[in-house]
Amino acid sequence: MVGRGESAAPGPFLWYMVSVAHGTMWARMRGCLVAFAVLAGVLWGRAAQAGAPGTIVVTAAPVDPNGPSFEKDLKKAKRSAIGRTDGKWHLYFIAYFKKAPGTSELLMVFYDPASSKVPVNTYPFSAKADAKGVMSDIEIAPEGGFKPGRKYELRIIRLIHGREEVFARTMVVLK
Repeated sequence: MVGRGESAAPGPFLWYMVSVAHGTMWARMRGCLVAFAVLAGVLWGRAAQAGAPGTIVVTAAPVDPNGPSFEKDLKKAKRSAIGRTDGKWHLYFIAYFKKAPGTSELLMVFYDPASSKVPVNTYPFSAKADAKGVMSDIEIAPEGGFKPGRKYELRIIRLIHGREEVFARTMVVLK
């Protein structure tokens, strides 16, 4: 089986399986994603208007979607680069889907733009099948294949017969 960071070019499904096979750090991140994805379904009504469809807004700190100036606060908090704390990067994000995914099983996939065919890492999570977006956070570390100073493309996808259907994407630099 191919491990994370190796140069072989497996399909996205194999990378998903490799990610699932890895231990507790992945389990902790998945649990966090699922909890916030469910919470996002409850809070989503007002937040759906703040971003363009198909985009992901990344912030360094959480933004309250029920605040009176949510859209202004989100624009102010938006970051294209995230700094490292205690050797890890903590990304808060709001993804605005192009369309409802039609399934509850989604993947958060990080790609290095220099080799966009092989994901750096993949994190499965659940959301409502009719969701227009998701609000969550994730903590990533060098052990997951990430390197400081590199730019990564973050995509929210689902796999259909081994092909990606992309619902939202953005670029982020890990400092």
